Amino acid sequence: MQILFFYRKNQKTIYDLWVKVYADADKTGVAETSIPLPDGRRINDLIDIRFDPPNDSRFEIHGLEFVKESQYGLTATDGFYQQFNLIKLPYIWGTYDADNAALKTKILEEVLDNPVELNANKTITLRFSPDFDKSSGNYIHLRVRAPENSTLTIAYGDTGNSKVFFELIPSDHLEDYLVRISSQWEWMSQAIDSLLITSTGDLELENVWIRKGD
Repeated sequence: MQILFFYRKNQKTIYDLWVKVYADADKTGVAETSIPLPDGRRINDLIDIRFDPPNDSRFEIHGLEFVKESQYGLTATDGFYQQFNLIKLPYIWGTYDADNAALKTKILEEVLDNPVELNANKTITLRFSPDFDKSSGNYIHLRVRAPENSTLTIAYGDTGNSKVFFELIPSDHLEDYLVRISSQWEWMSQAIDSLLITSTGDLELENVWIRKGD
């Protein structure tokens, strides 16, 4: 089987590296192996992982964990975070998506009880139950009115180091923004119970939902 690692080289460039993996299965048909990150790459530069099994084969992933090597062997990493600049993609997904995921996908959590006026460079913390369905991934759906160009940041997780940020469209009307947040490792690997939202400009936050992925 081959595994393709996608890396961030800088804020604008993503490149990939292939690794071939060989492992012998035990009597139950389960194989376990460890894969060094190629060429000494850093774990926090990792964007995504793609598995390419041989043609006409079938396999299941029973577990995946990032570990670090020491003189005592392999141990779980203390932390792994990602930061994505989505630019205008959340606006495009929320407004022009042909499948209309912002309206058709199931709402799992309504995170905001009432509209909030958020001042520039101030942070609001939104809390919710961590027991929502992640089986098909998740969207974060925001409905926002921003009078001027600004950048909104969503941080989450135990440390708040994992985050996405994107551009808000100046508008007199409420606009929908959709983020496929489950593409981030920390979202799927932790029990998430809060979002930290910050903007570089004043805005009205009308509502925030966690939606079931499609």
